[in-house]
Amino acid sequence: MWGSLIEQVRRDRIIVAVAAWAYERNYKPIMADSDYDALCGRVHSQRNVATGNHRMDRFFQRSFDPDTGLWVHRHPDQAGLENIYARYWYPTLYKDAIKRARRRARRKAR
Repeated sequence: MWGSLIEQVRRDRIIVAVAAWAYERNYKPIMADSDYDALCGRVHSQRNVATGNHRMDRFFQRSFDPDTGLWVHRHPDQAGLENIYARYWYPTLYKDAIKRARRRARRKAR
């Protein structure tokens, strides 16, 4: 695996959070359940690794539960999860969201 331990922990946390967010929102899943469970176990075992982002470190120490995805509803950056999901896993959703935002801005400007 690439990078230092901190980089690996950050990457794992992002992927598990995006996967849980997609599942809880009834969007297309980004990974199989068995892969998600394995990743959750790895994130849970590394929950005390400090990554430099104190807010996220505290969230994963206190709120992360490897047995369920409900913890994602308390995630401090849900908009960021949606952005990552749309940009990297389903770019058509991202493009549609940009178009809708531009239309709303034009209507507001009138």
